[in-house]
Amino acid sequence: MSQNAENNDVAHKDAQSSGWKKYVPQRVNSLSRRSLLLTAGCIVAADVVAMMPQFARAGILGDEAAATVSRRKQLEKWERDIRENIDGTYLKVEEFTIQGRNKDDNSEDNLELIGRISITSRGRQDSAGTARALSALWEYGHPESITLEPSDNEAAMTIPAPQGISEAEWGTILGVSVPRYAVDALSIQKDNDSNTLDVDASLTKGAWNKIKENLRTLQNAQFSQGMRVQYTVQRNKIQVPSGATADISIQVLGAERLNLITMALQDAMETQEFNNLKSFTARWIDDTSGKSSSRKSGEKDSLIIVIDGNPEDLVDVAQTYMREQRVTLEGLKEMHIRVKETIFRGL
Repeated sequence: MSQNAENNDVAHKDAQSSGWKKYVPQRVNSLSRRSLLLTAGCIVAADVVAMMPQFARAGILGDEAAATVSRRKQLEKWERDIRENIDGTYLKVEEFTIQGRNKDDNSEDNLELIGRISITSRGRQDSAGTARALSALWEYGHPESITLEPSDNEAAMTIPAPQGISEAEWGTILGVSVPRYAVDALSIQKDNDSNTLDVDASLTKGAWNKIKENLRTLQNAQFSQGMRVQYTVQRNKIQVPSGATADISIQVLGAERLNLITMALQDAMETQEFNNLKSFTARWIDDTSGKSSSRKSGEKDSLIIVIDGNPEDLVDVAQTYMREQRVTLEGLKEMHIRVKETIFRGL
């Protein structure tokens, strides 16, 4: 036996005589239990992570976590934060609703927050304070649009994407004053390309006399300087003084143009020879201010009247009407009266 083997044998006997024992089997068993615990812990942790979205949506992890995974929870949080932080001195929340962007799609991702806010009596006296209160709201939530109600006598204003409007621009909006009875819808939206507030005042209801009266009132309505105001009239099959049942479609930019188009409309509707008039369509939204308009669609500005009658019976009156309108509506690119297949153009 070699010297090394003898030394190892002696060392082994000495260890046994001293009571030393091997713990290798015990160590193996101990490591196995720890591994089992670690493995089980990883499985539980993985299950918890997998369930996090469900916990968040249920609100178990708090409102902040719920808002990150649920569109509805986010909108509900915005509404709650706005209600809690709105400056009641100037503003009052009338209503908030969560609804789909369109009737055919009410899915979670398609939901939006719509608000209706009124101005208090103090707010009506202090437009600067009200403008500050409005601009501060968007620190707490981002509704898709709000309807602002100035007073019982003034038309409500719908403002899409209000969080992009500055305090100064809110002051400009608060300067708008339109009688409630004079308009069926009033919306104000910021055009980010031109940095302009675009206003759309629409008439979609009422008989002929009511529409004519409202058009005259809108010409004198108060809009803030620098606003781009478009007037829209859309009425189908309305009885007019000539005896005709006509469709009216008008898009006009600016109060001065509205005045000219209103006179042309009234002449057409009250001319007895136009008793078979079917439609009056006027479009005059070319912006001469030099600012680009996101609302232009490439269609040329025009006045087109369609009459269902005998062209021979309308030669004199149609040509006279066109000559008169050409003088006052010279900015239009196209003007004509169409009777059957005959076209009477402005001379």
